[in-house]
Amino acid sequence: MVAIYEVSWIDSMATHGWTNEYSKPASITSVGYVIEDNEQGIVLTESINHVPDSRKYGCVTAIPRSAIRKTRVIRK
Repeated sequence: MVAIYEVSWIDSMATHGWTNEYSKPASITSVGYVIEDNEQGIVLTESINHVPDSRKYGCVTAIPRSAIRKTRVIRK
């Protein structure tokens, strides 16, 4: 069975073009199946294809360890 995490993290933001306002980093919460959890960060996916010898992932998010503020294990 694949682990499921809830990860709270900070994402960078950008504004394009001329503006009087500036963007601030955004607080994000992502929930998903854990593909990887290592010293570089956590990789989550929304969907997993369990076809033998042809595993594929849908909607993958790679979150750098430096951006992660909190992790909650929903399922080990």
